[in-house]
Amino acid sequence: MRNIWWFVLLGAAACGGDSTGPSPAFPAVAGTYTVTGYFDGIPSDAAFFNGTLMVTQASRQGGALGGTMAVTVNLQGDVFNIGGALQGANVSPNSLRAATR
Repeated sequence: MRNIWWFVLLGAAACGGDSTGPSPAFPAVAGTYTVTGYFDGIPSDAAFFNGTLMVTQASRQGGALGGTMAVTVNLQGDVFNIGGALQGANVSPNSLRAATR
């Protein structure tokens, strides 16, 4: 009888492991980011943009992202705002993929 218990305990130990589930497959990218940029062929003091990118991530088990972006553009003295929801944004296990507005 002692041998049977030994095999049961050994089997239970072999089946053990992390009970918290799998680690997240995708990096955490949710957050608020400051964005700044310039335009090719135009001096940086004459044409630039800056604003905020807010990224939401429902789960680290999937790559889908949401969020919004709002920027102010200064194009040779003409100032205007562009903003809206991100569409088609996603993240891969190793990097950020394309997002459009």
